[in-house]
Amino acid sequence: MKATVRAIAKAAGCSPATVSRVLSGSAPVSPQIRAQVLKAAENAGFQPEGQRTIAILLEENDIHSYAKLILEQLLNQLSNRKYHPLVLQVNNLFLLDSIPICGALSLIYAQGLEKVWSRSHSVPLVCINNYSYPIEGVYRVNSDMEQGIRAALQYFYDNNHRNIGMLTNDYNTKAITFLRRIQTFHQFIETHPDCSGVQMNAMLTSSILDSLMQMRRAGVTAILAAGERISILAQHYLTTCGCSIPEDVSFIGFEDRYISQYLNPPQTCVEQRMDQLASTAIDTLEKQLQGKHDLKDVCIPCNLIIRDTVAPPK
Repeated sequence: MKATVRAIAKAAGCSPATVSRVLSGSAPVSPQIRAQVLKAAENAGFQPEGQRTIAILLEENDIHSYAKLILEQLLNQLSNRKYHPLVLQVNNLFLLDSIPICGALSLIYAQGLEKVWSRSHSVPLVCINNYSYPIEGVYRVNSDMEQGIRAALQYFYDNNHRNIGMLTNDYNTKAITFLRRIQTFHQFIETHPDCSGVQMNAMLTSSILDSLMQMRRAGVTAILAAGERISILAQHYLTTCGCSIPEDVSFIGFEDRYISQYLNPPQTCVEQRMDQLASTAIDTLEKQLQGKHDLKDVCIPCNLIIRDTVAPPK
């Protein structure tokens, strides 16, 4: 016998309209009611369209290496778990008004989405590497950026570097991620009295070389490129202007790209665990779909991949 919305509503103890909202994801419903409806639908053998569809939300025109790497992991792992990924850029979120989904994973950095989502959608949302302020019912799985930066700085320190530079390339200098990186750097310098530090933000590619040269003139012997997309460029600029790595200056990049291991010399870098970010985010979403709501945000430690760009200063 084919399950009906009315039969599911009776089993779940709610109205048919509420069942329709849950199954379509068209309007907010309390987590408890949603879990009851989904359980009743499952018991009745009901397979609504979109029950295995998960939206992956991206920034508009996001072609960063990070976004590609984490997206690849999400697509592979969702497919392995028999879900149907639906990739949407932030400017196309209106399409979700007519496409049934069971949940969403967000790679959107900007603050605000999580607030809007909880008011306009009944399906759960998990944010990846979103450091905005907590919103009830929206969970986050983040890389521990501060731990990664501390690990890099400590490695410099253990190699006897005492004048350390950090280069970033953030356009939004009020962003939480930028402020946390800067704060972590200065805290490390302050807690190591025998250290001095120079921090610079090169918002334009053309200013990266100038920033690096200013650091060198300031006596910096080790540089951490702590912004996405600049690790390869910064190492290239250092070598093309006559700096020998690591003999003249030690260097650590942020993000282990495929090419990092093939640079000359192979780059030591901080690596975000894309596989763990993806699997933990999907695990968190699945727990919500199962009606579990006593969850917590998760922070995934970064790895320090040690190669050939760090050595004690001369």
